[in-house]
Amino acid sequence: MSIPSRSVGKGRRSGSRLRAFTLVELLTVIAVLSILAAILVPVVGRAQEAARRARVKTQFAQWAVALEGFRAEYGYYPNFSTTTTAPLPSDCRINEVPGLFFQTLTGRREDGAAPDLPRALAANPRRVAFLTFTADEVGSGANPPISDGFGNTDIVLLVDRDGDGLISLPGPPPAVVGAQTGVVLIPDAAAFPAGGVRAGVLFYSAGSGRNEEDIVYSWR
Repeated sequence: MSIPSRSVGKGRRSGSRLRAFTLVELLTVIAVLSILAAILVPVVGRAQEAARRARVKTQFAQWAVALEGFRAEYGYYPNFSTTTTAPLPSDCRINEVPGLFFQTLTGRREDGAAPDLPRALAANPRRVAFLTFTADEVGSGANPPISDGFGNTDIVLLVDRDGDGLISLPGPPPAVVGAQTGVVLIPDAAAFPAGGVRAGVLFYSAGSGRNEEDIVYSWR
């Protein structure tokens, strides 16, 4: 028995109305998605920042191992400061002299040629490769700066110059500038234990650079 065409058309229109979203339903879905985005975006942002902080700490640990290897090879820690007269400073910035940190620890220039900085050649005459930098750590140019996982090139290095196995709070501790924010951050004195940090090499940088709590310390 055939079904009248009028009834079929009516049934189809009815089914279409049942499958369609109403304006209220669409607004509800959009509101739910907005709430989820508001919850997830900060969580994802915090996770990414935590991953970057972990990356920076790994970098600092690798650089410290390289400097300890240098000391084992030559009997002293290299000096990366612009100051070359005694007494050598116990704190400096690794990019204070462009290219010196890279050439001293790798035994070469960024392009693979022999070091062209006299201080790098004098410090590492045997051109021992104590460290291999990754591409994202090395900037551009003839003597590229070294950066951390946040893109900071303003990275402070502290070394145990007197050989007592402890690094005390330098006074005052050098400030660092966040590459992403341009904000100048001064390390909290509480970051340095009263008796000093038992280490030969320490690093710190501004991290994400919003406030002092963002500073990444190699020993904390």
